[in-house]
Amino acid sequence: MRVAPSRILETIDRICLLGGAGVTGRARELARLYKAARSLAGEPLCAASARRLEATLHPGAAVLLLTGAGAPPRLPRGETDGPLGAAVLARGLVLAFGTRPLVVAEARFRGPIMATLDALADSAGDGSWRRAVRYAPFPSRRNSATRAAAALWDRVSPVAIISIERLGPNSRGVTHNVMGEDVTAAHAGVESLLTLARRRGVLTIGVGDRGNELGFGSIMTRRSRIASLARPCACPCRSTITCTVPAEVVVVASVSNWGAYAMVAGLAIRLGDARLLHHPKDETRMLKACVLAGARDGISAQRRLTVDALSLKLQRAVVTLLRGAVARLKASESNL
Repeated sequence: MRVAPSRILETIDRICLLGGAGVTGRARELARLYKAARSLAGEPLCAASARRLEATLHPGAAVLLLTGAGAPPRLPRGETDGPLGAAVLARGLVLAFGTRPLVVAEARFRGPIMATLDALADSAGDGSWRRAVRYAPFPSRRNSATRAAAALWDRVSPVAIISIERLGPNSRGVTHNVMGEDVTAAHAGVESLLTLARRRGVLTIGVGDRGNELGFGSIMTRRSRIASLARPCACPCRSTITCTVPAEVVVVASVSNWGAYAMVAGLAIRLGDARLLHHPKDETRMLKACVLAGARDGISAQRRLTVDALSLKLQRAVVTLLRGAVARLKASESNL
C-alpha cells in the first residue's frame, strides 16, 4: 500500500518533537511553538524548509550556517546542541545540491564544530563532501558585527542563511540563555547577516527549541500573545527571552539538532535520496567528538554524551525513527 508523502512529512515533524513530555510544561511549550511555526509555514516544517531549499540552492552556491550557543563560565566552548545539526545539514546540502556551506561562529566554538564535522565525515564513509564545508570565523566584538557581516557577504554572496541553535536578541537588544540570563556580551552579532539577507531577498531559516533563537521573531510577530513565546527574563532588561529577529521559515524541534535533521529528512523525501540522512552510529561519533573538543550539555553544563539533558540513546533513536520514516516512503513506492 502506498503511503502519501504528506503523511511521512507530518510524521517527521512529530518525531522531532519527542523528548519534551517528561519535563513539566515542556510539552505544552513545544506544542505552542510548533503551532505558531506551522501556521507561518502552512505545511509541515520539514516540508516547508525542503521546498524552499530546493527552489533556492544550486551547485557551487554558498550557504551560511550559523550556530554556536553558550557563555562562559558554564559553556566556554559552547553546547552540544547546534554543532551536530549544522554538520548533518552541511553534509546533506553538499550531497543534494553541491553547495558550499560555511559554518559561521566565533573562534571559541571552532574546536567542537570542526571536530563534529570531521567525525561525521569519518563515520559516514563518504568524506568527500567535507572538502566543500568551510569555517568562517566571526568577530566577537559586537560593535564590529555590521562591518564583518558586510565583508563576509561581499566575499561569498550567500543564497541562503540557516541558523541552528543560535541565540538572538529580544526587543531591547539583549540576548538571553534559557535561564533568562543576559549573555549578550558572549555572543557575536551574527544577526547582522540575517538583516542583510532580508534586505537582499535571500532565504533565511531559523531552527530552535525555546524561542530565544534567531528566526523566532517571525512567530512573535504573528502570535505575540502565546505565553510560551514570552518567557520573562531574569536580567535587568525586565523583558522576555524571546528573540525578535525573524526568518522566512522557522523550524521548531525538541532539540535544535533534531530540527536540522528534520530538514535533511524532508529533503530526502522530496528528492528521493535516502543517503542524505546520517546513521545512528554517526550520531554517536559526532557527539563523542563534540564533547571531547570541549562542548558541554546546554542544560547541565557537564561534559557528558547528552544534548539538552537527553541521553545519547534518545538521540540515536530519533535518527533511527527519521530513517525509518524515509525508508517507509521508499518501500511503499517500490511496491507500486
